Amino acid sequence: MTLLTLDELKRSLRSLPGWELQENALVKTFNLSSFAHGIILKGAKAQTAEVADHHPDLSLRGYNRLTITLSTHSGGGVTTGPSCWPSSSKPISGETSDGK
Repeated sequence: MTLLTLDELKRSLRSLPGWELQENALVKTFNLSSFAHGIILKGAKAQTAEVADHHPDLSLRGYNRLTITLSTHSGGGVTTGPSCWPSSSKPISGETSDGK
């Protein structure tokens, strides 16, 4: 896995709506329609992460705001490894229209 440069990250972020770079990590907050949707999404992301042996930070705040923080901890930032990259920018079931 190769650590991505700041320029590479900025170019890549153009195709990932709602994702941003914060402290050497990719971060996105999903505004969901309910607490249940937040728990379901958090669980689904946890299952995917476990299979990929990559464990992003998942934080459910309030009752409906899930923040996902992706980085390769051992790499010290965002790498080219597939498990460290958002797989989709499609809307999430239960995501509200004001979701980032």
